[in-house]
Amino acid sequence: MRTSILSIGVALALLAGGPVSAKQGDLGSLEVGTAAGDSALNLLWSAMEMQAESFWSELRTEIESQRAHYFAPTGAPDSGWADAGVDLAALLARAPGGAAGNVLYSDDPDGPVLHVLDAAAVTQLISGWQQVASRDFAAGEGPAFVSLLAVTPAHLLVSREATEQVGKGYCPKSDEPAPADHMALYRDRAMPFDDASERDGMVEGAAFSTWTALSRTQTPRVCWTYVEVAPGLYESRSFDAEGRPLGHMDEGTKQLRIVPIADLRAMLTAKAQPLDLPQDSASVR
Repeated sequence: MRTSILSIGVALALLAGGPVSAKQGDLGSLEVGTAAGDSALNLLWSAMEMQAESFWSELRTEIESQRAHYFAPTGAPDSGWADAGVDLAALLARAPGGAAGNVLYSDDPDGPVLHVLDAAAVTQLISGWQQVASRDFAAGEGPAFVSLLAVTPAHLLVSREATEQVGKGYCPKSDEPAPADHMALYRDRAMPFDDASERDGMVEGAAFSTWTALSRTQTPRVCWTYVEVAPGLYESRSFDAEGRPLGHMDEGTKQLRIVPIADLRAMLTAKAQPLDLPQDSASVR
C-alpha cells in the first residue's frame, strides 16, 4: 500500500457527513463505563465494533465510486515500467545503519507516513504501542513492504504486504484484492484515554472510521516504483498488473526522504495533523 492509497482511504473516511460527524451522537450514547478486568478504552472499541456494519454502509457507496476513479488506468501497458526510477532498496542498504535502520518518511498533512522495506525495522517502530484492531487478508511470507500512517495524534495504521522486486519496482505476491496481507491499528500507550472527554471519544471515533473504511475496501493490488524528484526526495509511481500507469492515484503521492529510525519516535504522531474539532469539544481537556 503506497502513500496515496492510505491518503485516499483517510480522505474518504473523513468526508463531510461521514461517520465521524454523522455518528457522533451514537458514539456519545455508547455505554463505556469500566468493568472488572477491562478498560474503558477496550469497552469503547467493543461497542464501536458492534456498529461496524452501520459505519460501513454509510461509507460504501462513496468509497466504491472513488475507488473506480483512482484505480482506472491512465495509459497503455508499458513493459518497461520497472526499468525507470531508483533502486530504493539499494539506497536504504547503503545508508548509515543499513535497511533495518532507515525508512522512507513523508510529512503528509493527514499524518506522517513511513515506508519500510525491511520488516525488521517495524518492531522498533511499534514498540510502546497497543494493538486495538487487526485483520488478515492473505498469507504473506518472505520480504515485505510495510507502511505506517499516523491516522490521529494517538493512532498508527500498520499495513504489511509480501512483495517481490521486479527490476527497480515492487509487486505484491498476492493478486487477491485487499488493502494489504495484514493490517493492524495501534494506539500510543503513552497517551491516556479519558472516557469522560468528548475530544478523546472523537479521536477514537476518527481512528475507528478510518479503520473501517480501509480494512473493508477490496483494494486492487498494484505495483510501484520510486522516482527521485529532487536531491534526496522521492515519490512513488503506481501501475496495475499489466504495467498500465495509475495516474489518478499518483496525484495523491507525497514526497518521501530517507530518515534514520532513531529520529522517528517523536515524529510519528507528534507531527500528526490535529483533528478539526469544534471549539467547545477541543477545550474539554
